[in-house]
Amino acid sequence: MGLLGIPSARNEYLEGLALLLRSLSHNLRSQNWTAVLLDLLIVIVGVFIGIQAANWNEEQADRESIEQLLARLEIDLSAASENLRSMDQAIDEQKVALDALLAGLEQGKPVSADAARAGASRWAAVEFVPPPPASFAELIATGRTGLIESVSLREEVRRVAELSEATRNYNEIKHTFINPALDALAPYLRKSRAPQHAGHPGRSQSRDLELIEVRQLALWDDEQARQALYNVYEYHSLTQRWVQSNLFALSQLHEQIIQRHSRSSALFEPLKDHIVSMKSVAAARPGSGRSFGG
Repeated sequence: MGLLGIPSARNEYLEGLALLLRSLSHNLRSQNWTAVLLDLLIVIVGVFIGIQAANWNEEQADRESIEQLLARLEIDLSAASENLRSMDQAIDEQKVALDALLAGLEQGKPVSADAARAGASRWAAVEFVPPPPASFAELIATGRTGLIESVSLREEVRRVAELSEATRNYNEIKHTFINPALDALAPYLRKSRAPQHAGHPGRSQSRDLELIEVRQLALWDDEQARQALYNVYEYHSLTQRWVQSNLFALSQLHEQIIQRHSRSSALFEPLKDHIVSMKSVAAARPGSGRSFGG
């Protein structure tokens, strides 16, 4: 794209500048100082306008790129939020199973073998709180979020970026909390290789380990294992809070992105109303014979 976004305009600008420089050279040779000063002034103003126009073109291109990213992000945030909602529900189910196991052991009434296996099978589910969509990372990487016109949208982008960094740090350090607890519980879980599934004859198949027994009373008698069980429950509660915080932040950002359309439309509503009003006045004027904007 050339000057002002039109290639021919750039060529005309360069041709005009060349003519001014030739005129300046001629006036210098003829020592026509008034004309020289005038030519210099025109050249300086022309160069300034050219630079400003180039900067304007670059900024407009950046704004268009930001708008395209926001359009993608609007779609991606819906999927990301749904993923976080599913994760929140799954952690709820984990906590319910663990809570039932803890409640039974606290009352000296171990739960059924099936209920114990259901709770214990979820102990090792170390959730990774996902980051925002890739389109959000692209938006931040541009370094031009300041071009977003909506102040509230810019603020939400900043909040999500900060929360994303904090969540990344949590994902990195959570293993130092949950892994020792899982190690302390491992001796009280008896596992066996799962039955081999029917498959192609003659093909060697690997088999997963499955939990077949939780030694509940022995676990509860071990003070370290008992504390580890509480730590696992606390870990799932903490992770759920991170998931819910990210879900709320992404939902707020999604709402701000959607509202940018309504805000943009609202800017033109007074102008549209004014045009409609003027058309009505023109149409009502007797003998006008002319339409307004029609």
